[in-house]
Formats: sequence, C-alpha cells, structure tokens
Amino acid sequence: MKITLREFAVPALPIYEKISGYVTPSASLTFYAYILYKQEEKAFHFVIKDFQTFFSFKLLGSIEEDGEIATFGVRIDPSTLFYIFKNYSKTTMDALAMVFTKEGDHPYTIKVESPSDAIVLPCAVVEQDSIEDIIGLISDSKPDLVKSIAISNRKNSEVIRGINDALDFVGQDDMVHNAVALYKNKVSYNDRRHIFIYDLPEHYHVEELDVNKALPLYKKTAKLINFLYQKGVDFETHLSLDGKFVWVVYEDSVIKLNNSMCNIAPPTEDQFAMIAPQNKIADISLAQFQETSSFFTGFFTSNDIWKPLSVTIKPTGIHFELKNTSNANASSCMVTRLFDVDFDATFQKDLAENTAVITNDSILAFCKTYVNKQDTLLSMYMEDAKKGILLSYQNKRILLAKFNA
Repeated sequence: MKITLREFAVPALPIYEKISGYVTPSASLTFYAYILYKQEEKAFHFVIKDFQTFFSFKLLGSIEEDGEIATFGVRIDPSTLFYIFKNYSKTTMDALAMVFTKEGDHPYTIKVESPSDAIVLPCAVVEQDSIEDIIGLISDSKPDLVKSIAISNRKNSEVIRGINDALDFVGQDDMVHNAVALYKNKVSYNDRRHIFIYDLPEHYHVEELDVNKALPLYKKTAKLINFLYQKGVDFETHLSLDGKFVWVVYEDSVIKLNNSMCNIAPPTEDQFAMIAPQNKIADISLAQFQETSSFFTGFFTSNDIWKPLSVTIKPTGIHFELKNTSNANASSCMVTRLFDVDFDATFQKDLAENTAVITNDSILAFCKTYVNKQDTLLSMYMEDAKKGILLSYQNKRILLAKFNA
C-alpha cells in the first residue's frame, strides 16, 4: 500500500501551527497529533484531540493511491511536521511529496521528499476503534447553531476587544478565576486583586446573553480568539448557551473546546455598586499615572507576589509608598512619591489621609489597555468604607482591591 500527497495547498498552515500551540494536550506527550486518511473521501485530516480540545483541518493537495487502500491513521509529533513545512518556500512546497507506505505486517512509514531532501518521520499506528472514534469526532465537531451564539471578528469586534483587554488581568491559577465573563452589555474579569469591566457600546450588545448572568469563556480559549483577532483573519466563535463548549471556525478548520472547567464568581452590577466608592478624588493623567506605577516596579523583589503599593490621599496630592521588608538580614527599602493633582470640586477634604494598599501590577495592566495615553484622564474614586479604589475612563473601569481593608 502506498499513498502520496503532492502539491500541498494549505495557505493557512502558519496559522494552524500557532493554533496547535493553544490546543496542545497538557500532558507531556510526543505523538499527540493524528493524520487520518479517509479512503471514501480521498482526503487527509490533521487532528489534535484530548478531553479538552478537538482541532482538525484537511491536508489538501493531489493524492495518488497505489495498491489496496483502506482508511487508516497514524500518530505523529506535530511540531516536527510544522517545522518541515515552514522551512520550505512555496516553490519547494509545490514539489514536496508526503509518502505513506505499509508493507504486510510492517508498521506505517511516512517519508517527506523534496528534490533535494528525504525525511522519514517517526510515527505510531492508530487502532481501528480509535480511527472510527476520530471519524465520528470530525463529523460531530461542527458548532451547534441552534444552541449557541456566534461572535465574529467582523460583527462583534468590540466584544473581542473586551476579551483582549480582560486577558491582561487574568492570573496564573488554572483552578480559580480562570475565565473571562461575557454578558449582554459587558465583558469582565475578577479575582482577589481587582474587578475589570469593559462596557460594550449599545450597538455591540450580545442580545442572546443576559445582563446579570455571565457566560464564562475559559482563558486558554480567550487567548486563542485574541490571537486570531490580532492576526486580522476572518473567523467565527460559537459559544454554547449552557457554557459547556466553544467552537472556533477558521478557514476549513474547526476547533471544539471544552469550556466546562471554567471557575468564576463575578459580582452583579448591584454588588459592584455596593463595594465601589462614589467619592471622586480627581481626574488624573493616565500617562503620568502609568509612569509613576512603572517607576515603582523596579523596587519590588521576586518575593513580592502581589506587588503591594500604598496609596494615601493627602491635602497636597496623592502619596504613593512602597516599603519592602522581605530581606530579614537587611534594612527596609522605602520609596515614596507625591503625585500632584487638582482635586475634584466634590472631593471632601476631611477624607484626606485615607490610605489603601493595592497591587501595582493591576494599575499597570489597566493603563496599558489604553492606546492614547497622553490625552487620557482617569477618574479616581476612593472612600474609607469601600473595598477598593475605582479607576475609570470611557467604557473601562477597574476596582483595585484594598489589601488593608
């Protein structure tokens, strides 16, 4: 048996390589991708699957069959295959051939041939039961259009921008606060450090969603969506209304992702209003605020996981202070800076000396979500009885949690 695949026609291959990085199984495996040949269809399918993801696309080209051919499958290391493809120019790719052979009881061999090179790829056989399962998954991987909502980069670009900004606030913990929350009118993310909210303009509202009930989007899936958006390619995302699955459709590929491992507890708008301060301190320059926050980053040590920064409202302005006592054998490091502001007309002077300890990384992340920093004035709100400092401008707001509250 011999099958030869020539004249590769997969222009999206560089994108597919990047996508494979987002859907790679978490376990340490080598041969975790499948190449499946469906004889009745006369087509090769590239597949990556585990309990969390299913990713498939066709390896298009001209196919030559020699001998008695049946549907078969092999497992390969996809990184090796992608490495081979990206090291050949389009001209050479046109002359490239991938040859699958099997003789008697001997295992399959895969050889990639060019006019000058011959590369034999290691592979492992796929049992017939597994082949049938994968064929079923290919057929069932298309999105459920009835029980899902569709978000595309063309029609719902503001939603995807909100997802993009929310990702800047996601922590490293895969078990807690590991998802972005989607609502009819906003995108949000929260953990113990902060609550970030991206309010959607009315004409970008997702009518199928609720204003009070969140539809979670697992952070790894959100990163994949953001990657495709940044590439400027056309794609569609379908989210099942029960929150269990997400499908991403790009070119002839379909990616089905398990969304049920999401763990979020976002506050409602009423709950947010109860903990967010209403007392406006001042409108402050975003560029100067970011510069101040960046200045303090150089004084934190690797032990400062939360990077705490003390903020005190004084009659003369906003006072920032960093005190580092992490080294028991040395004296403390203390850095202070006074931020001169014009207090808001409604600011109550008797609230001066109000102090909050917040995380500096959250300030930086919020500032970086804005492109035009020079002309941006952030509104700052703070009250002693409330649980955080509120920063807002246009359709973005963040509540920075007080660690001393």
